[in-house]
Parts: sequence; C-alpha cells; structure tokens
Amino acid sequence: MGIMHAKPSEPISVAPLGPALSQARTTALVKTDSLEVLRMIVPAGKEIASHRTRGEVTIQCLEGEVGIVVNGITEVLSAGQLLYLSKNKQHAVRGIRDASLLVTILLCWLSGEYLSGKQLTTTGLWSHESNRRLRSASR
Repeated sequence: MGIMHAKPSEPISVAPLGPALSQARTTALVKTDSLEVLRMIVPAGKEIASHRTRGEVTIQCLEGEVGIVVNGITEVLSAGQLLYLSKNKQHAVRGIRDASLLVTILLCWLSGEYLSGKQLTTTGLWSHESNRRLRSASR
C-alpha cells in the first residue's frame, strides 16, 4: 500500500507533536506534480548533509530548534519561524533540539521551465508529450 497523502480541501493538522515528537517520523503530507509538503522530523544532533532542492523551499519550524546552514552561515530556526530558500540553493540542516518542520517545495514555476516532461506556462500546465492542457495555472 502506498503512502496516503492529503486530498484537496482536506484539513491537515500541523500542530506541535509535543511528547509524541520523539517517536514521530518524517511524513509527506501533500505530493503533486508541482508541490510537495512534508513534516520533517529532525532529532537533536541529527545532521542532514548539504544538498540542493530543485524548487523554491520554505522551512517553518513548528517546534524545537534547528540550524539551517546556507553559504557557511547557520540560521537558527525555533518554533514559529520560517526560512525561504531560492531554487537550487545549497543548504544543510542540523538538529539543535528535537524539532518538527513544515517543509514546502515548489517543484515547478511559471517561467516555462520543465518538470517531468511537463511544461508550466502562464496559460496552464501542458503535457510536453501530448501537447494538451492538463490544468489551469493560477497566478
């Protein structure tokens, strides 16, 4: 059985996990062709090696504390803070105190760039292979 993701218009709780945080695992909440939202669990002392993400990213700390290393500078995020990263920005994550993060990744954007054989234009998302419109784009 595959991972269950939220359906459109379905509320998702991103409330702090409190005592359950120590047993929680990273979970994908939403995954579409253009958007991924996950609750990332980062235990104190855990290091996520430097990497790049194809799209723009926001990292919101829901609870705990993490260090986000960008350009050799560590920005500390604690509950209630959000950090924006541009696409392809190299970054690393380090757990300072057990933390839960809401990570949002925009996988394609309104600039005519391609993702998985599809092209997003200002008039909609088009399938590159069949040259047909898949869904309307919102601006």
